[in-house]
Amino acid sequence: MTTAIPAIDRGDLAERLIPTAAALACVVHGDGDRHTVAHVLDQLDPIERDGLIVVLAALVNPDSRLDDVLQFVTWDEYGAPAEQPLTGLSIRQVAAVVHPPTEHPTRRTAEIVEDTALLAARGLGRREIAARFGISWGYVQSCHTREGVRVPEVAGW
Repeated sequence: MTTAIPAIDRGDLAERLIPTAAALACVVHGDGDRHTVAHVLDQLDPIERDGLIVVLAALVNPDSRLDDVLQFVTWDEYGAPAEQPLTGLSIRQVAAVVHPPTEHPTRRTAEIVEDTALLAARGLGRREIAARFGISWGYVQSCHTREGVRVPEVAGW
């Protein structure tokens, strides 16, 4: 949450947003659709949206396995069936890979891009490459976008 408001107000905001966060979690898990999500978010001002992000993060146990937390996601961004990329890692482990405490994020991004090319040349598919890094294939793609490098052709899941 933004630190531009006093701590007592941030606490009040967080408490006020708990029902909204709970409702949004239910919508995302199947009690609604993208229009319902948009409706919930449209009711919030920017400070409330920032607060909602923090409250939603507080609802998630970082020691949960990413595979378990996202098991309900069985579609891609176009609504087509999609396989769940299995990492076997906890949310905390994935966070450490994406935002390692001692590494510079740009360096990590460049390494992912370079290593993706090597792994693709060895014939590894998307699932295997993403699992090697402990991240999603979408994040691998975003690393390439940030570096301005085309994602190599690789086998599907």
